[in-house]
Amino acid sequence: MAAVIAVVSGKGGVSKTTTAVNLAAQLSDQFRVLLVDSDPQNAGSVEYWFQGDQPEGFSWAKDARPELLAQLSSVTEYDLVVVDTPPQLGSDILRAVAEASDIVIVSTTPDPADIIAAVQTIHEIPPATLHRVLLTQVDARAMSEAEDALATMRENNVPTLDSRVRLLKVHRRAKNSQRVVNQMGGFAARRASAEYRAVAAEVLALVEAALHERRTAGVA
Repeated sequence: MAAVIAVVSGKGGVSKTTTAVNLAAQLSDQFRVLLVDSDPQNAGSVEYWFQGDQPEGFSWAKDARPELLAQLSSVTEYDLVVVDTPPQLGSDILRAVAEASDIVIVSTTPDPADIIAAVQTIHEIPPATLHRVLLTQVDARAMSEAEDALATMRENNVPTLDSRVRLLKVHRRAKNSQRVVNQMGGFAARRASAEYRAVAAEVLALVEAALHERRTAGVA
């Protein structure tokens, strides 16, 4: 059975697809990874990113049928399934993916309106499902804004990842060239790749701990 990692947000423009794509790329260094595009729309989705081509290192497929998305953990050809979801609250797709996931990553920028949307998204995740908020598009010139956003969420018992992703033009360049950041050249690409490598490591550790706890409870 595959472990399922969902990347979600109730609104667009918060690097949800960027996170799903680059997370899949980083995890593919160690695992067989399938990236699932569950967004019925093409604009901005994984399908738009790769224009029908298969990237190097991992596979992707498109399927927006909730009844099939609910069974992603039964996939045997892959170790990990990363799911990019549509930016829409209250959708059957989001509900099905969240219920099938071992961890749900909620992507948000430090902007207060985006954080509100992230909290609204969390309310649609089953309480028993492991979830974390990932702060993206962090402006290096305004790090205090990001720290304040993280502090506010933690004070309100919103679980967050320690990792964060900065606002770098290389993310857009990679998407425009149908690549992931670890395939791009230059200092900014190395920095972006390192940040998503840190996200992948943190997410993987959380998933492995949750699966271990589940197995231990099953034995007990």
